[in-house]
Amino acid sequence: MPDQDTKNNTPRPPQAAETNCESKIDFLRERLHYHIDEYKEKRNQRRKRANVYRFGAIVLGAIITLLLAVKTSVNAKWPGADEILSTIALLFSTIVTAMGSWETFSDYRGKWIRSRSTLVTLYNIRDDLRYALAGNEELPNTEFDKFYERLRLALSETNEDWVSRRGNAIAGAASSGKSA
Repeated sequence: MPDQDTKNNTPRPPQAAETNCESKIDFLRERLHYHIDEYKEKRNQRRKRANVYRFGAIVLGAIITLLLAVKTSVNAKWPGADEILSTIALLFSTIVTAMGSWETFSDYRGKWIRSRSTLVTLYNIRDDLRYALAGNEELPNTEFDKFYERLRLALSETNEDWVSRRGNAIAGAASSGKSA
């Protein structure tokens, strides 16, 4: 197999002389496939996490409300139950506060939206490449370079957005910890 390293059976990196259009097509297709799979996974994970935190806060909030409503009527039958129910409600309230703080810091919803946006951009690049190649496998190298630059720009913008969000989140956390 000429495209495999025989020592460890891994794909061999393209040589400098392999700059023909066919290798650029393969490279672009492989990178698009890789990043589309990566951002699908990120989108799904972040959507799940955002929903778990949101749903968890709703459920715990409802349980807290029920515990506080029930505690007054239960005390007649079980003395001291109101203190136990109040303590459980306080514990759940603390958990809801911690979950809200963590979700705000982690910004799973914002990351989910950004992952979806990047994924749409990657799909557009892939579809435009497919359209350009449909019935025309002989595009000039400059056209492949344009597709590659679009891919790099999409990934770079996503990274810059993440750095900006993370920097703002860390700066906000640091400034809220300062005394006035």
